[in-house]
Amino acid sequence: MLFHMQSRQNPTPERQSAASSSPLLTVAQASVILQISQSKAHQLAREGTLPGLVALPGHRRMVRSAVLDRWLAGETIQADIRPALRRVG
Repeated sequence: MLFHMQSRQNPTPERQSAASSSPLLTVAQASVILQISQSKAHQLAREGTLPGLVALPGHRRMVRSAVLDRWLAGETIQADIRPALRRVG
């Protein structure tokens, strides 16, 4: 699955700092960065179409901030929804 989105030219400072503060973001945090509702972000996560999505134990899903940053910058991202095999942080 490939993702491509037209990015905004000048992301807000909140968007830049929120995406770079942690290697993994909750789906709710990703929704703030993407400026979409939490319900829409969770829908995209369930469908497997949220870029950078990582499956964690206990049916938790997180979003890789680096992948989300690249996607927002206009890069085409290959979907990779594999369980995280190592602990981050």
